[in-house]
Amino acid sequence: MSSEGSQLALPKDKLPDIWNDESRMNVLFAPFRNKAVNPHDWDSKLIFWKKLIFDSCTHSQIYSFKYEDLQKLFNIKGRSPSGLNIVVEDMIRNNEIQPIEAFLETPSKSWSSWAANVFIKKPLTWSYSKIRSTLVSPTSDISHTYVHLGAIKADANKFISNLPDDLKNNVVSLKELLDVMAIDVSKTYSVKLILHYLMSTRQVDIREIKTEHDPETNLNNFLVKFVSSKKIEPITDVDMSIHILEQSEKMLSTDLEKLEKQVLNFVEEAKDYLKKGHRQMAKSCLRKKHEVDKRVSQKANTLHNVQLLLHKLEETDTNAQVLDSYKLALETLKKNFKENGLSEDSVSDTVLELGEILDVHEEIQHTLSQSLTGNDEDLEDELQQLILSNDLPPPDTSSPSNPVIDSDTEELELRLQRLKVPSPPIDVSSGKQQVFS
Repeated sequence: MSSEGSQLALPKDKLPDIWNDESRMNVLFAPFRNKAVNPHDWDSKLIFWKKLIFDSCTHSQIYSFKYEDLQKLFNIKGRSPSGLNIVVEDMIRNNEIQPIEAFLETPSKSWSSWAANVFIKKPLTWSYSKIRSTLVSPTSDISHTYVHLGAIKADANKFISNLPDDLKNNVVSLKELLDVMAIDVSKTYSVKLILHYLMSTRQVDIREIKTEHDPETNLNNFLVKFVSSKKIEPITDVDMSIHILEQSEKMLSTDLEKLEKQVLNFVEEAKDYLKKGHRQMAKSCLRKKHEVDKRVSQKANTLHNVQLLLHKLEETDTNAQVLDSYKLALETLKKNFKENGLSEDSVSDTVLELGEILDVHEEIQHTLSQSLTGNDEDLEDELQQLILSNDLPPPDTSSPSNPVIDSDTEELELRLQRLKVPSPPIDVSSGKQQVFS
């Protein structure tokens, strides 16, 4: 089993101040006494060593260790703490550390098999019953590798907080993840432990690309997808296909750049040989150039096909999203129609009923507009018959026979009747009335 426990370290400036206090360190290095005699001393010693182990793991970014690694780490002048076994057993009992095999038994979709067979390479001698007995009756063993859960959780939270937004909900290889996060390849083991913890808490999904030619240690074969919302979206076959095609596109683009540089170099070499008068050498360079040109053409065609497939896959994903939006809109419309009682039958019935109501309204308006004194048309017909039977002239419809005289007209007529015109004066000489001219 590969382990990084031997690299566990803590610099002097990270050590507690009492580390240089020889009398105090003698007490801490001494074996644990009966807890019932001095429980405060017991607890303070436990807290001291637990914190020191936690600080060592987080500072070194190494989360797995063996009992013997702790003895070497905390060695002063060839002397190791005598009570570390008590500390380890108490940490196992309180689930602060776990045997690496128990840590990897956390259920997950596809990660567990990868962790067991590729990532960690569990010992064949370790069995579930042995793990269970260790957890029920914890005892420290120098051959066991333990994982510090608190240190992993703390650094996993830092890892997520420092993760760039463009990596969230996107598929990246483990190699790309290490490059973006500026993590040295030597820390790959620790990063895998963090990713395992994150997957156990459903914050990340991981899948392995199984190929026949690439070795299992190829970090490009492990794909990682971080959650960008409360619900994790697992890595799909489409995601894996897109990632593989993108990697092929990058590789082909790099190869094309190299080949085109070779073509330019052969051309320059041919020119140099011509200047020196070496025509055959110049021809040889041109032949090499033609061979490389063929490879460039082949690579360019392959790159075009890869880019075309990428475009089709991305278009398929877009079309699927559009279809999902259509389905969502359809369900929303159906729900709104159902909640508001809208249907083809109900709308048709409403329109028909509205037409009937409008007809009733017209009939009511017609009835209200009829005359209350009788039918004048019947009277006009009877009057016409009388005129025809008595040979009477038809009535003058232009001026009414009985004109309507209002009160102002009557008053004017009365004033005219009262008006008296004076008699003209009489001319005495002639005996005639004088007429005014």
